[in-house]
Amino acid sequence: MTQAPVRPQLGRSVFQHFDQQGRTPQLWRSALLLSLRATALGLLVVELVVLVLWATEQGSTSGPSGALRTGVAFWLAAHHTGFEIRGGHLGVTPYGLTVLPAVLLWRGGGRLGRAFGVYGRRPLLVLIAWVAGSYAVLTTFLCLLARHPGLHPQPAQALIGSAVVAAAAAGAGALRAQTWRPSVPPRVAAVARLTVLAVLTVLAVAAVAALLTLVLHHHAVTETGQAVAPSGSGAFGLAVLDLLAVPTMVVAAASVLLGPGFAIGHATSVSLSGASLGPVPALPVLAALPSAGPFPLVALLVLLIPVGTGVLAGIRITRDLGEIREMLLRAAYVGASTGIVFAVLAALVGGPGGPGQLAVTGPSPWQLGLAACVEIGGGALAVAALRAWRLRAARQQPATAAG
Repeated sequence: MTQAPVRPQLGRSVFQHFDQQGRTPQLWRSALLLSLRATALGLLVVELVVLVLWATEQGSTSGPSGALRTGVAFWLAAHHTGFEIRGGHLGVTPYGLTVLPAVLLWRGGGRLGRAFGVYGRRPLLVLIAWVAGSYAVLTTFLCLLARHPGLHPQPAQALIGSAVVAAAAAGAGALRAQTWRPSVPPRVAAVARLTVLAVLTVLAVAAVAALLTLVLHHHAVTETGQAVAPSGSGAFGLAVLDLLAVPTMVVAAASVLLGPGFAIGHATSVSLSGASLGPVPALPVLAALPSAGPFPLVALLVLLIPVGTGVLAGIRITRDLGEIREMLLRAAYVGASTGIVFAVLAALVGGPGGPGQLAVTGPSPWQLGLAACVEIGGGALAVAALRAWRLRAARQQPATAAG
């Protein structure tokens, strides 16, 4: 008969428990191996793509060492690392590439969760902390390899960004492998669920809108790509850059749907009121920007999408509740939480895109967050208020009849 593992007792150190079980080396060693494996595999994929592009590009003046540093720089940028460049700062994150380390850490976290999770929640949380710490140290060390004249990565940003990515991805994988779940109050769980649904709905519509825009402007996109990179390897490299920019493009499209829009430098902006075009980077995806000038008033109808999303959230709230105060509170919380999520998304995808006019790019966090809060929260509150009025009227009728 197999003996069940002994769980740590309250008041005892997790490390003492693992010392007695003979597992302290396995704890930090497993976390370090996961960090090394995720870093090595992710860097290998990025470096292979960069080296293939460098080897097939005609007229390239940089050597293999420069290509390798470029690959390390892309890897650092995927972890929200900023770079000091000549004349400015580069802080736009290619979140399409962030998916690669996140998946590697998520899978490794799942394996560690199954291996160590039977010993309780506290050892598992300590393990996640070990993973985040070791992965952050490795990523920060890579800043030394990517540093060269004209490009200086920021170690503090690399440390914080990589720790957040590792903790979130590995933690999600480890928790997914567990049978226990943290106890969450019903109100918090319901608001979180509706917030996720509302945000994903708006982002899905924004993704479809961005795809339609690319299809409608495919001639301009193709011509820009051929003009910038006529060779096959150059065109492939531009296609890779466009793919890495997909998450940023979707959030920017969502900002247009919600109203505030986004900016690409000081001279280029797109919102529901119209578009103002100035100099932009020579990326094919940016050739799909709309023509300069005001948009027709019918464009304001797209505001019905976030408002309708809030209405659907309000219907879900009122369908399951009969208490007036709780309905209004949950509708208000959904509006506030969606505003916070969109503000965080805007802050993540935005940032300086280079020197000069590109010092400010992306949506405004406070404008996008406020618009999402007002539109989605307003729709949910309208439904909740209507339902509350009907309930109050229905409760007053019996009292009036009895009187």
